[in-house]
Amino acid sequence: MALPTDAIVEVGNEFFVLLQTTTAEGAYRFEKMNMEAGRSQNGYTEVLNPGDFPEGAKFLTKGAFSMLGE
Repeated sequence: MALPTDAIVEVGNEFFVLLQTTTAEGAYRFEKMNMEAGRSQNGYTEVLNPGDFPEGAKFLTKGAFSMLGE
């Protein structure tokens, strides 16, 4: 499993992604989740702990840094 590198935020020595949990009335809700980052190549980063995410999971792929990194 790999995600766009822009979807991953590094804070200190930890990596996070925003997992979409619900969609209601055009609004999206996300849960901050730890992830283990592997190698990066061509704008994608390997996810070393894919079993921590539900099958078919959807992630915020753009703007994650502005939501988590500040």
